[in-house]
Amino acid sequence: MSLIPQFSQGSRTLYAQHDYEVLFSVYEAITTSTVELANEAVASLGREGLHNHLEFHQKLIKTTLRFPLENLLLDNFAWIYRRLAHYGLDSSFFLYELHLWEEAYERFLPPVLCLQLKELYMYIKEHLDYLVNAHTRIKQAKYMHFSSEDVAEINQAYAWLLRRDYALLKAYVLEKCTTLEEFLSFFYRIISPVMERVGFEWEEGVISVAKEHMISEQVGDLSMEMFAHFDTHRLEKENDVVVLVATAPRELHAIGAKTITKLLEFYGFKAYYLGADLSMEEIAGAVAETAPDVLVLSVTLEVHLVELQELIRYLRSDAVGFRGSIALGGNALRHLGVAFEVEEKSKVCMNFEEVLAFVKKQ
Repeated sequence: MSLIPQFSQGSRTLYAQHDYEVLFSVYEAITTSTVELANEAVASLGREGLHNHLEFHQKLIKTTLRFPLENLLLDNFAWIYRRLAHYGLDSSFFLYELHLWEEAYERFLPPVLCLQLKELYMYIKEHLDYLVNAHTRIKQAKYMHFSSEDVAEINQAYAWLLRRDYALLKAYVLEKCTTLEEFLSFFYRIISPVMERVGFEWEEGVISVAKEHMISEQVGDLSMEMFAHFDTHRLEKENDVVVLVATAPRELHAIGAKTITKLLEFYGFKAYYLGADLSMEEIAGAVAETAPDVLVLSVTLEVHLVELQELIRYLRSDAVGFRGSIALGGNALRHLGVAFEVEEKSKVCMNFEEVLAFVKKQ
């Protein structure tokens, strides 16, 4: 079998220069085609859903150009395949779509880069059986390291959230946690796996988008209520360190960012949550306006890592001139498997405690 090709900085730059043309070409090829597979995809996904699907595909390719890792590529394409299957689109459409991407590369990219990308798609095709059959095992493997006691608590918390028994969950958390530190431990040990399970079951079609949103809102409410509950027990006085917290550009998952904001407030920092699903320019504008001492950025999906790097370069450029410290965290960085390139005044933090320790040093 072939190996994942290694891409140079020049190749990544060339791809970025033509990414819009490539994406639009594939989108237009599907939406204007008379091929039955294409018509089924438009009918099943809708035009907006199709565009979102193709955009995620392209972001994954751009991420692989920067991080050519087998698990990152295959596990995310397994997710893509499973989502297509959820909409009734099987391997025939998946392979048809790959062919359209290869045709678009031939139209807009130099021959050498086009050849590399075709090698990448050959690698994906060679692992089609893995994509079709291994998705469930990929997700389930994330739970193998949990103790039987943790699994029981995860299942119970998930059941309460699914049934909207929020009061029972809150009472249980208050019984188990008497300090903020204990709640943070509970959050990592129980709530984070619950949210991963929610995402998994949504992907599998077990729960609806509405249920996923409902559970996410309950978890967000729980975090905010617990911080409010422990607020009277603050041990540290307010200080003058200003922290701005946001998700990576276009990142929608915000529970972690909201939670770290409340944690920093609890310890006396002037912390402000900027929001989710913002563009690079919107984040940079807020940084330029508030001039924080520390910027905290949360990234959940690996496909946003390239945009995160671009954001950091932009913030450090003369156009913005941000000279404060940057803390980076989130599941994408924990799951990456290699060190994320950071500069001297930046740090990848694996949990809330590491973020807190980094901010305290400023």
